[in-house]
Amino acid sequence: IGKYALSAGLQISLISAFFAALDAAVSSAAIQPPDWLVFSLFFGMSIRSRIFSPLDNSRPDATKASKGEATGGFNDRQMPSWTPPGVFFPIMWILIV
Repeated sequence: IGKYALSAGLQISLISAFFAALDAAVSSAAIQPPDWLVFSLFFGMSIRSRIFSPLDNSRPDATKASKGEATGGFNDRQMPSWTPPGVFFPIMWILIV
């Protein structure tokens, strides 16, 4: 848990430093960024939020998973015994939402 708390703190610090530097650059240039640019920045950061993450955020290899090899995410994941089968997820999601 310690490495996750440290990583979250570091990630928040990196994002804060990025926006502080961006704010300083925009303020010193005395320009007003257009709305589409601000929207694009936040849209891109919401899609690629792993950019500032200090943890290993590599994706599992689908070709290794199809061969039955360990991939760090597909076949070697251990689910709790009480977890329902995956087919129930869309049904429950619709009921909750």
